Amino acid sequence: MSPSVPVPVTATQSPIEQPVRWRARSTVVAGSISGAASRPTVAGSLMTAFGPRAYFATLASLTGALAVYDLWRKSRRQPVPPSQKGPFVRAQPRA
Repeated sequence: MSPSVPVPVTATQSPIEQPVRWRARSTVVAGSISGAASRPTVAGSLMTAFGPRAYFATLASLTGALAVYDLWRKSRRQPVPPSQKGPFVRAQPRA
């Protein structure tokens, strides 16, 4: 994943004030860049030590960690009230 992918999401999907949003963006970018730099090294080291199965174990552990973080994050906030939500724009592909 490109380090710049989460930035538009934090820019458009966040109901928080601008200064806090900027800090959130820089945290997302820094975390994404450090993860993109360290994951291949960790996965390669594990594959050297434990063989090709370590690749799939690394993917499974990263996916599990992301799922746990997602559930934790969702439990920290209340849903956005309908009065603060924008209209849903359906963008279905057309032939």
